[in-house]
Formats: sequence, structure tokens, C-alpha cells
Amino acid sequence: MKLTPTDVIAAFEREAIAIESALYAHPNLGPILRKQTAGIPTEELTRAYARWLKMTASYVAHTVPMLKATAKALALGDDEDKKISEHFAHYADEEFDHQEQYGHEAWAFNDIRALGHAHLITEEPPNATALYGNYFVHDAHLHPHAIRGAKGVLEHLSILNAEKFETGLRLAGIPNIDNAMQFIKSHGTLDIDHVRASDEQLAHLTNPKKLEQILHGAYFTGGSYRAMLDWI
Repeated sequence: MKLTPTDVIAAFEREAIAIESALYAHPNLGPILRKQTAGIPTEELTRAYARWLKMTASYVAHTVPMLKATAKALALGDDEDKKISEHFAHYADEEFDHQEQYGHEAWAFNDIRALGHAHLITEEPPNATALYGNYFVHDAHLHPHAIRGAKGVLEHLSILNAEKFETGLRLAGIPNIDNAMQFIKSHGTLDIDHVRASDEQLAHLTNPKKLEQILHGAYFTGGSYRAMLDWI
């Protein structure tokens, strides 16, 4: 069967839904999302959210290196690849604060500090985040379009889940929560525009090998995220 852009975008949505299902079923995060936190100590809820933020910061920290590695690899490709390379190079620049020298993971670190769990910032991240980095950074030259699968899944997930997560967190009674949701609120807004632009760009892609790389990147991201959840 010939792979189409519609098939790939549908895979983004399926993987995002699968991740959301895993979040809802998670023993520590699920009660927050399901709004069933009655009787659970706020310390446990705070710790679960703080560890989710640490997990998130750990894979988000790979974003700028991923974009740069992909831009470098695509610069050696055809005219279409070269155009995408320029886009990702610009995107990498947008994702990085040159004055403060950090990416969006800093938002998650700020939230962790607001929760009183700053010790997590220096704790070892989930092992799966290293595999994620290897696939999308070190091996980017082998499948330079795979990053588009990662973006597709994570941005669809953000739109699907960010508002629900924010609502659940507010109802959970976590201390200082209003000052600990910078990452969720910022990405929920940013990713709406990103998804729209990415899906429109993908709709014009017809090369089967490139579409396959994107699809595999989506599947790898979905599996990696679910593996990371075991760390929380």
C-alpha cells in the first residue's frame, strides 16, 4: 500500500492518543488527569508532577541538537530537503535563548523549582531519553526526515492533553501550582500554530522514503515516551 501524507498525519494522532491513554492509566499521573485525587497526599501528587517535568525537560533538551543535526543532514539533499534544512535551522534558532543559553527545557526546570523539587534537575534522567537523543541527533543523517515524526506526535499530544493536564493540576491542590505551569501553558499555545504549519507542509510531500522516515520517527517517539513514563 502506498504511504500518503494523510496516513502519516493519522499516525501522529494515533500515537498522541496512545500516549494520552498511557498517561491516564499511569498510577501516579493518572489520578491528576482523571481528577480523582481525593485521599492522595499532595506530596505524592507534587512529586509525580515534578518527575513528569524532569522527564519532559530531559527529552526537550534534545530539541535544538535534533534540529541542528537534521538541518545539517538535509542541507546535503535535494532542493526540497535544502528548503526544509533552512526551516529547521531557523526553528532551532527560535527554540534557543541565545542570551541565557538555554532551550525550552528551562521552562520545565523553572516549574520544578516552583514545586520545591530542585534536586530533580541534577538527577539522572530516564534511560529512554538517551536512546531518543541517539536516534534523532547522532543518527539524524540516517533518517533526516524522522524528526518530523517526533514533532508531529509531540505537538499533537500537547494540543490534545495540555489543557486537560492543566485543569487536573489546578484541582489537585498542589502547592504553588500557579507558578509551576510555565511549560504546559507555553507549549499548549505554541504547538497549535506548529501543528497547522507542519501538517500543511507535509501535505505536499510525495516521496515514499521521506514519508516512511517520518512515520518511523513518529512510532519511535510514541514508544520512547511511553518507556520514559516508567521512570515517574
